[in-house]
Amino acid sequence: MRIWIAGLCTLRIGSQVPRGGVAYTDTGTSRGRSFDANIGLDDIAYRRSGGLGCLFAGDGTGGSLDYGIEFHGQVTSAAGKREAAAVWVS
Repeated sequence: MRIWIAGLCTLRIGSQVPRGGVAYTDTGTSRGRSFDANIGLDDIAYRRSGGLGCLFAGDGTGGSLDYGIEFHGQVTSAAGKREAAAVWVS
């Protein structure tokens, strides 16, 4: 990912390894059953470069990012009708 701050710096964030961990949780019951994947990135590595306004050029680490994804199942019958289907982690 590349972020550019007008007239100042370019911030490049390369591939990261989930150092904060990944947690899976089941939610719901029966056909409404789903699972969540929660991912955290700690100490994100980046490279800063740019023109005269970029006072702190170079490599660095810091910050964190947390996000989650909820997975739901669905099946489609031969007639095209969609129905919920349970998904879970085991």
